[in-house]
Amino acid sequence: MTLGEMYRFVLSEGMRVDPRGEEGLRKVLEGRRDAYGRLEEEERARYDTERLTNPYGDLRIVHGREGTEVRGLLVGLDPGPEEVVAVRVLKNSGERVDLLVSYSPCAFPSKVSLRDLVELRGEVLCRTGVPPGRARACFPSSEPEDRRAEDLARLLDVPVLTVGSVADLSAYAFLGEGLKEVGRVWEVLDFLRGIGEVRALGDPQLLCGDVEGEVGRAYWGPISAEGFRALAEAGVGTVISEGFGREELEVARRFGTNVVKVPRYSLESLGMNLLLDGVRRKFGEVHIIPCANLVRVERDV
Repeated sequence: MTLGEMYRFVLSEGMRVDPRGEEGLRKVLEGRRDAYGRLEEEERARYDTERLTNPYGDLRIVHGREGTEVRGLLVGLDPGPEEVVAVRVLKNSGERVDLLVSYSPCAFPSKVSLRDLVELRGEVLCRTGVPPGRARACFPSSEPEDRRAEDLARLLDVPVLTVGSVADLSAYAFLGEGLKEVGRVWEVLDFLRGIGEVRALGDPQLLCGDVEGEVGRAYWGPISAEGFRALAEAGVGTVISEGFGREELEVARRFGTNVVKVPRYSLESLGMNLLLDGVRRKFGEVHIIPCANLVRVERDV
């Protein structure tokens, strides 16, 4: 496959599992095109035109040509300068590695559209009953500033692709399907224990709530302290995520929210693995080397 083919496949996968659906995504992109059409010529020159066809703010070819042949991937959750150098070292030593794939865009910020990230995460939160304005305000909006990894990618001519939002959507859809029929908290814990990435990194823990209690409406995925409060106040019964502080647990006790903690990196690894398995189904055998906190679990391909 080529880098461009992989990018377009990841984009199509994101749109396939996106909870906004085909009509919702059409409205998002049409709204951007309308706004673009009203811009002055000088503003258009600065506009990220990729936003007109790609709804995901962190799905970007950071460096590389679309026609680059890709036979092998170095894939990580939060790679940085070291992993960029590793691609060049591995390739020079004869390893089949042509592309660095990153879940996080933080080390490669120049092409990230933060507003689109916030819009998507806010939309997912809205689906649990949180008002739209508050949902979008629950996610930080600070731009990453360290560009050393990106600079190295250009200097060493290492192709880089970031895919975080699509990986999140893949995990979101997988968990949604698996949790669709559960009614009690113990069933949630049993389901999570059956996920290879969770099992490889530890065990899900019920930090607050009753193991025999009802699940109610559930949210799973990354969440801020303010986002957790918004979920609790919206009446969400169960929250599944990787990290909770004292403030969140105090809120959970006040509102009777079940809090399930899964091991760090397990949900991100799940999303990336689902995406990588899709790549292999689409394009055949692709050499994959995990790095930077990715736990590789292969499913039927």
